[in-house]
Amino acid sequence: MRPMPRLSNEKHERFCRIYARDLDRETAARAVGLSYATAGILCTRVEVRERVTELSEAMLKVADITAERVMLELGRIAFRDTRKAFHPETGQLLPMHELDDDIAAALAGVEIETKTTRGAKQPQVMNLATGEMEDAPPLKVTTHMAKVKFMGKDASLTTLAKRFKLIGDEGDGVNALASALADRLKTARVRAPATDEGELG
Repeated sequence: MRPMPRLSNEKHERFCRIYARDLDRETAARAVGLSYATAGILCTRVEVRERVTELSEAMLKVADITAERVMLELGRIAFRDTRKAFHPETGQLLPMHELDDDIAAALAGVEIETKTTRGAKQPQVMNLATGEMEDAPPLKVTTHMAKVKFMGKDASLTTLAKRFKLIGDEGDGVNALASALADRLKTARVRAPATDEGELG
């Protein structure tokens, strides 16, 4: 498909470019000196809508953002297995470079808290200058605590559920998804042939 030529109206072309970049009609309107209402009317024009769509797709392509990649990242968040972030034997958080791509993509952030405390009292030692026994300074114990935060699953599950038409656009997140799945299971049970329990003995 051949790319569209620039719009003949330079102000409209600049509006499309800013709108495609920021995805904010009000910002684009202000930048080119249009009122929000006028920008709304402008957006009803076929050539403007097509130009914004084309420019947006071009920007996504340059950023290597495709529908397939978006679905992959949503899937990583929605179906993450939190256990994979920890060592199977020690239960400790794995170093960042050892996390697999799925878990790393689902992380919202990691906070490392370092705390130093006084350890157990040490045996007395001799002061070589005075020849007297003195208390040795207690050891300092440094501990590191990692607080891991994962991205919420609700929004990703809802987006995927809408994509695969498990719920409609009016669905209210995971509750709607759960209801939709329950309805499907109920329908499946009704359709399944009944089994005579006497035949199982």
